[in-house]
Amino acid sequence: MSKDVESRIIDIVNEMRSSVVSIITTRLMVDEWLNATPVRGLGTGFFVDNKHVVTANHVVQDATELVVVTPDGDEYEGELLGRDPEFDTALIRVEGARSVKSVKLGDSDKLKVGRW
Repeated sequence: MSKDVESRIIDIVNEMRSSVVSIITTRLMVDEWLNATPVRGLGTGFFVDNKHVVTANHVVQDATELVVVTPDGDEYEGELLGRDPEFDTALIRVEGARSVKSVKLGDSDKLKVGRW
């Protein structure tokens, strides 16, 4: 990898770091004696505006509770708005998050084959 490409990737990571959140999930698992036990999971996502987080469906699938943790360590209850198992995407709403930075999504119509 050339230094220019490596440098640009480092710049992008540093620029987007403040948009990435942790997502703590709770699922109820039933054991062999039919006892429901809460099990925690962890994933990531990113803000697309000041209220909405995009994540993967497998992160939130079967979750009974969602907590979104910002890079500053602030925790917010998340509400699952929708998910698409086929494309492994999900959307979470977060109310009251302060000073979050959104990721600017690109326009896929402007992409060219082979571009990355």
